[in-house]
Amino acid sequence: MKVGEYDIAKDIDPAVLEAATQRRREKQNLRLGVIGGVVGALLGCILWALVTVITKHEYTALAWPVGIMAGFGVRFLGRGVDKVFGVVGMLFAIVGVALGKVVAIVALAMIQNGFPIGQVMSAMSLNMVVTILKESFRFFDLIVYAVAIYFGYRTAMLQFLVEDLVKLKNSGNLE
Repeated sequence: MKVGEYDIAKDIDPAVLEAATQRRREKQNLRLGVIGGVVGALLGCILWALVTVITKHEYTALAWPVGIMAGFGVRFLGRGVDKVFGVVGMLFAIVGVALGKVVAIVALAMIQNGFPIGQVMSAMSLNMVVTILKESFRFFDLIVYAVAIYFGYRTAMLQFLVEDLVKLKNSGNLE
């Protein structure tokens, strides 16, 4: 990791860095990471729906915060350093974005047409969800969804911060 022109990581003994990574690896929990991904994706969907209800407009750009929230959920609860945590974050970003898009569009339709929530929920089916996603799809969505998926992957894995690397360099451990 570079700070200005200085690369801190190159000055750390690789064995010390590997030992610190292994200590983090021993604390990771994939099951909790999955739960965190579910919670993060659902919170992102709720945020997207709330913004849609408040503004009475569906903003596709709100997909990328869903990806970030899914990834951070995986990171926060899973505490993972392995790539599988990134993949889990990416998968929940995809699910969260699809669900968020549907929830936002349904919420907007309810507001604009005065449909009660019970009527809308009783009419929902997998075919309707697929139809909503197909009919509402625009090219711009690809870009925003790709960013959300990228952030879901990148934010899901624990990384060493500059402060961590400085501690490793100076004392050989993170404690």
